Amino acid sequence: STQSTGNLQSEAPVSSRSATLTVSGTTTSSTLPVAYDVSFAYSRYRITANEGDAVRVLCGFIGNPTPTFSLDIGTEGVETSAYNTWGTISSLSADTTSVTCEGRNSLGTQIMNIPVHVTGTLQVEGGRVVTILEGEELTMVCSESLANGEPIFSWYKNGQRLDGQTSRVLEIANPTRTDSGMYQCFGATLYAKEQSTFAVTVSGVVAVPVKVTVTSEQYGLMGATAQLSCVGEGNPVPSVTWHRKDANSETAMPITQVVYVETFTQVLAILNIDNVSMEDDGVQYICKGDNSDLYDTSVIYRADSSITMQVVDPIEPSISLPSSSSIKSGTPLTLYCSVEGSPPPTIEWFLNDVLVEGAEDETYVTDGGAGIYKCRATNLLGTVEQEVIVESRPTYSGGEIFLILLITAFLLVVVVVMLLILVRRNELERRMKEANAKDELLLENEKRGYTPTTPQVLAMTPSVPAASTNGELGMMQEGVPVVTEVECQTPRSILSPRPQTPLNNPPPV
Repeated sequence: STQSTGNLQSEAPVSSRSATLTVSGTTTSSTLPVAYDVSFAYSRYRITANEGDAVRVLCGFIGNPTPTFSLDIGTEGVETSAYNTWGTISSLSADTTSVTCEGRNSLGTQIMNIPVHVTGTLQVEGGRVVTILEGEELTMVCSESLANGEPIFSWYKNGQRLDGQTSRVLEIANPTRTDSGMYQCFGATLYAKEQSTFAVTVSGVVAVPVKVTVTSEQYGLMGATAQLSCVGEGNPVPSVTWHRKDANSETAMPITQVVYVETFTQVLAILNIDNVSMEDDGVQYICKGDNSDLYDTSVIYRADSSITMQVVDPIEPSISLPSSSSIKSGTPLTLYCSVEGSPPPTIEWFLNDVLVEGAEDETYVTDGGAGIYKCRATNLLGTVEQEVIVESRPTYSGGEIFLILLITAFLLVVVVVMLLILVRRNELERRMKEANAKDELLLENEKRGYTPTTPQVLAMTPSVPAASTNGELGMMQEGVPVVTEVECQTPRSILSPRPQTPLNNPPPV
């Protein structure tokens, strides 16, 4: 019996397989040539490309004997590789619909048709420089050709999409200078996307003399790079240059290391000063610009603007501001924001996160309203800010004040009356407790048959013999007053205490 143990190769032709032969219990292994039919090792089943593109077609066969390989486009052959696994179509034509891939050996033939979809090459025409005067109609046409399918158009100005503009034609009926810019037309199909650019300059019909403005800070940080900016405006757009004038010099020397950024209505000239030192302190930098008249080029307009460099040590801004304050409603409050830093920071005030226009000093006087006030300080090194919460105390009219006083007086009277009642109640309770204590002591003594003597009674009360009438006890012992039985059984009241027995008269018998 034989058993195949080899693997087919997908890129190189296979000419043999491994086989194992077993005869009468003895096994031997060797590589034996095995013939088999042609079959596909790999195939690219669909091709999509643009017209004129070079396309590589993978269509490999395996078989033994090694099959031959061919690619055909209609009646034309296609260049194939040395390994008979792929072929190259150097230039795909628009009418190509399929590629025939064929492999054959002595045992058979295999043929496969690979479908081809050729897309058109989208070409968008444009790329023009357009210069017109204000009021002249502006028309830009974004035409296309060789598109496979109907293209979809979109328009952009300076990178921003123009909403609603989906036609191949963009028209501006009455352009102004603000319509100047870079316009882009995009044409897109399912298979391609192309663009074209129109550089549009709309010039004013009235000549505008040049105007230059230095827009940068006058401070330079020691050891850092200072950047000076100058904007030139006019119609036509002016040319701008930078010049340096030292403190001890009478003439300004032109500077050539300037970066220019031009638009259709103005030009920006940027001057970078590296490694600022004290030698740059006090140096005057002058920005000069000029342009000519629209209708008479012999008429030249000139203008300049300057800045004097001040070199400072870099210190980040800091703020000192109270965290809260309380005012009477409607009363102005002066807030002081102590700011430090180098270069000197600029100051802004905010009320409830809304910028207060014109408030640029350390001192700010409120209009008497409450809210959250914020002081912000900014210089070349950064920005810091701090808030202060201002609360408003309520105000009252004359009638409201009288009513408040009346209510307060009433409450005071109520409190005083309640205190007097409480004091009187406590006094009565105290007297009742004292009387109850005396009564309890007296009853206890009466049960024992005597009452405590006092020094006065012992001195003034004579001894009287004891006598008894109607069962009543009327005995007077020496130095001890005698209490009758009826009196012991009669309750005493703290409001009507028992009267004392006269000293000169003995108790009744």
